[in-house]
Parts: sequence; structure tokens; C-alpha cells
Amino acid sequence: MMLDGMTNREMAAALGVSARAVEQHITRIYRKLAIARRAQLAVALHGLPAA
Repeated sequence: MMLDGMTNREMAAALGVSARAVEQHITRIYRKLAIARRAQLAVALHGLPAA
């Protein structure tokens, strides 16, 4: 969902959870992948160029 450009609120609504829950999960994902921004996510997951 993040790679598709959805906001935290949009992801929360789609998943039926709070925006805070989405933020907490994203924070954990960033830590595990050693990244700091959404633009780095595609590179970390698929080796794609950052936008």
C-alpha cells in the first residue's frame, strides 16, 4: 500500500485499524530495513530506484 502511494490514513481505513497503528508498524518496518523515508522503501524491498 505504501508503494502504491497511499497515506497512513488511507491504509488505516482500508485495513480497519487506527492511523496510529499504521504509523507504529511503519516505524518498525523502517527500523528493520534501516531506512528513514518512504522514498527509500522501494529500493530496500525491490532494489528499485528511489522516487
